[in-house]
Amino acid sequence: MDYLSELNPEQKEAVLHKDGPLLIIAGAGTGKTKTLTSRIFHLIKKGVAPENILAITFTNKAAKEMRERVHTMLKNDPVFKLSSSGFGLPFMSTFHSLGVHILKESGKHLNIPRHFTILDKDGSLSVIKAVVKAQGLDPKQFPPERMQWTISRQKADLVTAQDYADKAGNQYFPQILASIWLAYEKELVKQKALDFDDLILKPVLLLKKHANIRSYYQNKWRYIHID
Repeated sequence: MDYLSELNPEQKEAVLHKDGPLLIIAGAGTGKTKTLTSRIFHLIKKGVAPENILAITFTNKAAKEMRERVHTMLKNDPVFKLSSSGFGLPFMSTFHSLGVHILKESGKHLNIPRHFTILDKDGSLSVIKAVVKAQGLDPKQFPPERMQWTISRQKADLVTAQDYADKAGNQYFPQILASIWLAYEKELVKQKALDFDDLILKPVLLLKKHANIRSYYQNKWRYIHID
């Protein structure tokens, strides 16, 4: 097992750990990604199906590095000899790409079409500007950029437009924002679009609301890694 001989004792302990939670605390450049990819390789060597393994990270660059490392290890192993296409690899991506994957597979349960558009920050802002104009609001008093920032922060806290509207009460600014946000969401539905924050919010809502879908992914991804 040459891949194990390249690890220090702590890394080896993490790689050989199979079932149950495991937290690795280490500074930058100390080999966390190497440990994670070695653990994925070890799990597959021990008979875990690649489709039962999930690895998530924050950037596309890091996700690409993970895929390349695992692919190289498997490709060079005489037992596997994976093709260069990456066939047989575990699912390794960013959090947002995972969200896209889940929504394309199961988003219909939230009335999300399989083929949806993802709006970037500029696209989202354009929709909000149009909503502010359509509602006859002064963009100087209600800057679309501020509306977008507030909506984004709320979505990051897993708050929906309806949640926010229900709690707005008689407060002036929250009422206006709720009106803008609800109209914004209606426009996204019309355009068959999601904004970037929806790629986290919507999958969370989906998994919370539908126990059968949550169970499906729990059974599918038995070994979850977060780098």
